[in-house]
Amino acid sequence: MSIVGAETLEALKPIDATTALQGTTAGVAVNLSSGAPGAKANILIRGVSSNTNNQPLTIVDGYEGDLNSINPNDIESITVLKDAQAAIYGIKGANGVILVTTKIGKKNKAPTVKYDTYSAIQQTTRKLDYLNATEYALVLNEAYGASGQTLPFTNVSQLGIGSDFQEELFNDAFLMNHNISFSGGGENSRYFISASRTQQDGIIAKETSNFIRNNIKLNLGVDISDKLNFSLIANYFTTASEGFSGSVLFNGLNYAPTFGLDEDDDE
Repeated sequence: MSIVGAETLEALKPIDATTALQGTTAGVAVNLSSGAPGAKANILIRGVSSNTNNQPLTIVDGYEGDLNSINPNDIESITVLKDAQAAIYGIKGANGVILVTTKIGKKNKAPTVKYDTYSAIQQTTRKLDYLNATEYALVLNEAYGASGQTLPFTNVSQLGIGSDFQEELFNDAFLMNHNISFSGGGENSRYFISASRTQQDGIIAKETSNFIRNNIKLNLGVDISDKLNFSLIANYFTTASEGFSGSVLFNGLNYAPTFGLDEDDDE
């Protein structure tokens, strides 16, 4: 069993709760389905099973839920159950179980309002070492000359550096998160209300690649008697994402640096 607490979530500031498990829980593999903003993650706790569904069972405050729908700021703890610990959930827990406990106010505590925000700039972590236009032309001329063909570039000195398609494709992407919460409690009651908005741009084509998530969370508990407790847990969220189709990155990195940015490859 592995536990990720609120302190870890606060330090990591993940875009979604799923990525908080990446590198923090032993034996858990988290892989994003794509590099697009807001892309869902695939979680493997007990490896690849024999059936087609390898995703673990997610329980949020006692009910089946989805990690991608939760605001990470609302989470008190994430517990990952593996092997025998997950057996109490039967066949549904065959791929492991993720237990999520969200925050709630404390009894006899004055109302507390908390607002936090953060912003970040995202960049690609690694770029490939490509030939520039002159280097590319010299290599291509050598290959053509070795096979007895006419050289494609007769004046290499005029090519210069050429086009750097990696520099043109990748850009700095902006990330912004706002979160406000209101919590407290009386002698027999406790409450927690929060609202958040997350906006993330893509590092490729940020004008047409972005992700927005809005969350509203309500967690209310009332002790009607010593043996009877009433609780209300609600999570409302909306997501909107925009992306592009086609292999933009693959095509861009396979264009020769001798081509201009607006030039078509007709070959």
